[in-house]
Amino acid sequence: MAEDNQKCLKELKRMREEVDWEVIQERKEFLRKLYPLFRDWTGQLPNLRDIFRPGEIDCLLAESVNSKLLYYTDLSICLLPLIEFVIKTGYKDEPEVDEDGQIRRTTPIHYAARRASANGDDLFRALFKIYDRLDVDYIDDFGSTHFHAACQAGCDAVVQKYLELGRNPDLLVKTSGDSPLLLALERGHDKVAESLLRRGANPNLANEKRETPLHVICQRNKDDDEALEMLFELSNDRHRPVLLDVQDNLGNTPLHLAVYYDNEKVAKKLLQRGTNPNLTDVERLTPLHTICKSENMDNKKNVDLVKVIFEFHDKKNHPVSINAQDELGNTPLHLALDCRLELTAKFLLRTGADLRSINQENKTPLCILFKRDPHNLYALVKVLFEILHKADPPMPINAQNPWYEPPLLWSMSHLLPYLIDVHSTEYPDKWSLRKLKFKLASGVLAVVECLEKRQLYKLDRCDALTIMKFFVTHPLYKQSVTLDSQVWWSNDIRLAKNIEFPGYRTLYHVVMLRPEDANKRLTYANYFRFSPDGRFRMLSSEYRKACFINLYEKMSRRFFRKWTVHYFWELIRYRISLENCYKIIDESFRTKDLWNICLAAMDQSS
Repeated sequence: MAEDNQKCLKELKRMREEVDWEVIQERKEFLRKLYPLFRDWTGQLPNLRDIFRPGEIDCLLAESVNSKLLYYTDLSICLLPLIEFVIKTGYKDEPEVDEDGQIRRTTPIHYAARRASANGDDLFRALFKIYDRLDVDYIDDFGSTHFHAACQAGCDAVVQKYLELGRNPDLLVKTSGDSPLLLALERGHDKVAESLLRRGANPNLANEKRETPLHVICQRNKDDDEALEMLFELSNDRHRPVLLDVQDNLGNTPLHLAVYYDNEKVAKKLLQRGTNPNLTDVERLTPLHTICKSENMDNKKNVDLVKVIFEFHDKKNHPVSINAQDELGNTPLHLALDCRLELTAKFLLRTGADLRSINQENKTPLCILFKRDPHNLYALVKVLFEILHKADPPMPINAQNPWYEPPLLWSMSHLLPYLIDVHSTEYPDKWSLRKLKFKLASGVLAVVECLEKRQLYKLDRCDALTIMKFFVTHPLYKQSVTLDSQVWWSNDIRLAKNIEFPGYRTLYHVVMLRPEDANKRLTYANYFRFSPDGRFRMLSSEYRKACFINLYEKMSRRFFRKWTVHYFWELIRYRISLENCYKIIDESFRTKDLWNICLAAMDQSS
């Protein structure tokens, strides 16, 4: 039995004697064998100082913490059995203190603090039982102490003891300038942070990167507004209010970081406390820019974050600069469109974003939109239409500033030239092209109609001519059809009677209306709101095409007639009154006839 009790001890001594401590590989091999030996130890526990020379245990523990073999595993799984065995033997570190009561030495605690561990608290608590001298400073080459390590590790009990012994809660790491509070918050140890704040820690101390504890909270990967509230409340209790708009070396404010990391609740709290949403970083990006250039964020989350900026900012002292430009001249709208953040772009437009802004590449947001996808022209037209139909439109629509044209009016006039180019784009099928051009044409006319009704925009001849050219370039322009003469469309007619048409009964009833009756009963908005999808796709291709031709003719004839009367008046050199011209160019004229009159007038004047 006595021999069994000595077996493990003899094995430990033998292993120790075979190690060349100057050879790293031999130390590692020794460590690898120590783990199972200590884990399965039987017999009397050894006095490690009788076996190892001064510093060798420290070296073994440090080697264990730094082992590359442990980088992809939980440190505590391998290290705790070893450390607990050392503790059981009664081993404690006996430091050699200098005149200032300090120890210039890097310990396993320092090494462990530099690495994250899922169960790091247990590991650090165990290490502090070995390195239990809290009355002295173990300082590593970076100027970090065991006190800093305890804060990083979340060892609240150890931190409390340090503070009771008079440790300065604002002791900075010499090389990085990190405060204990910043280190604790960086690792998510809010309880330690609370202890430090209650002991008077300064919440505004910045490190070498000019990051404050508030910056750290705002860039956590969890939307942690509880830590934020704790920081605010305890700081106010000590009459040290947290500075909200401190900028780090890159110019980032806490709000920049909160929105970058999608911390919506944190951003909301910052705004409610009065943070400035217009401060820019080194690239002249505001927090709004930061959100709008986030390609990896979900579209819905992105627009929700933008809405937080506008809903909770200090409207009196810090109104949001929606059209601020970064160093490349991009506004938030430029960036949102470039990143395909459609919901965000729509919200910005409804909130007053200026489509006229030009970046350093001489591009407006409209240029970016069209470059991305011509289909997006329809999305823009739809947004403009929706804005104009709101009961309480945003300020830019009603702006009466004589020095500039309101943004929506500008966007309307600059949108029209793009319509001519749509036909040259490749589409997968004729259906897609017909549908897009119908929605674009009806949408543009609906927007113009809204603007003119509000007396906000008056179409000139140049714009009108652009719209007419758009209609005459459409393949359906040269075609005609009489829907009521085709008896073989009985099944399609039955379906058409069940397809609702905004503003007037069904699709069937609309296509059967005479042009003059359609002009009285329908607006361009009715055409635009009609969705050629769903049941419409169930119609035969011939009947769908016939419906498009019919609707196209009704829309275009109404618009063409309004402008052709003026061209006709010019053509006859104003020999009769404009009122009589309306009687001559009545509603029986087809679109092709009206366009020919316009061409004749233009030829005469050229």
